[in-house]
Amino acid sequence: MHAVSIDSARRGLRDEGGVAVVEFALVAPLLLVLIFGIIDLGRAYSTLNQLAASAREGARLAAVLPNPSSSAAEAQIRQTVKQFSLRQLGGPPVRDDQIAVTLDRTLGTVTVAIRAYPFQLVTPLVGVVGLRTIPITRQATFRWERGAIP
Repeated sequence: MHAVSIDSARRGLRDEGGVAVVEFALVAPLLLVLIFGIIDLGRAYSTLNQLAASAREGARLAAVLPNPSSSAAEAQIRQTVKQFSLRQLGGPPVRDDQIAVTLDRTLGTVTVAIRAYPFQLVTPLVGVVGLRTIPITRQATFRWERGAIP
């Protein structure tokens, strides 16, 4: 009688092994989506900070230029923004057409904006809902040091 109870106990343990595999198969996709989502949030936050810092560097340079709206000055500002953004962005580099320099002579401010930077998600299944890339826009405004403010 004692041997029968040991055999039935072993059989019960074998039956529960299949349940663990099924539970793992149900939970694993949700766990992976959660992990990739956390990775994407961290990457997005880092990209936001880097784009804001790049715009700030461009605005800092533009604030001390005699005429930030001239074509030569805008080219110099764009180059500064692109060089600063290349340091840490993991995606495509910032293009010239994504950088806007605006000089407001009445307020005495200069604004540098990076528009529609394409942040690419790595989370699986986001392509199904159409969120493969998210456009990010950041800008920085500084007081124009050469401007005459009454």
